[in-house]
Amino acid sequence: MVPAGSRETQKPLRGLQDLGVNFFHIMHSNWEKNMEVACN
Repeated sequence: MVPAGSRETQKPLRGLQDLGVNFFHIMHSNWEKNMEVACN
């Protein structure tokens, strides 16, 4: 069992992680598009 307190402190961290992952995916897809344009 996980104490309720630690559960609450992990919530904002999860949000930050999701944000970082989303940001990374956006940057990665943009970078791939830019590379395609640069190569062509």
